[in-house]
Amino acid sequence: MKPLLQSISILLAFIARGESLSCELCMNLNGTTCSGNQTVCEGNATRCDNTYLEFTYENETTSMAFKGCAVDQKCSNYFLSESIGDFQFRMQKNYCENDNCNTRDLIVPPKNNTPNGVRCPICYAENATTCQANGTMECTGPETKCMDFAGKIRKFGRQTLPDYKGV
Repeated sequence: MKPLLQSISILLAFIARGESLSCELCMNLNGTTCSGNQTVCEGNATRCDNTYLEFTYENETTSMAFKGCAVDQKCSNYFLSESIGDFQFRMQKNYCENDNCNTRDLIVPPKNNTPNGVRCPICYAENATTCQANGTMECTGPETKCMDFAGKIRKFGRQTLPDYKGV
């Protein structure tokens, strides 16, 4: 009887392990790629995530790359580009659902600075919930919608309440 219970325990361990997703896990806060170890995802993670972030301010660019496990969300793969004056934010996010499917580095579209005919009001105010547009910007590439953001941002341990408008 004891050998039977041991066999069942081993079999259940393999079955439980077989249902777990494995993804590459890494983070690079100053680069366009990262690589790391494969990890078994915990809990309700059902997809692997591969993310590239790029921040440009006054022609100085910082890139970041992340890979890991993701909880199933309604999101699909996407590319996002936003600009406000001298600040530009770009993000490429890809999801996949197979073991170790996030090992490839993301290919991010090159910056497209071709004017697209859309113009948006721009402004920035700190510690405010609104700001008055003090000009307009000419939108470029895939940036075809104007936005208005107000919220809290914590920067270097200090909280600010910015409000800005832009693309």
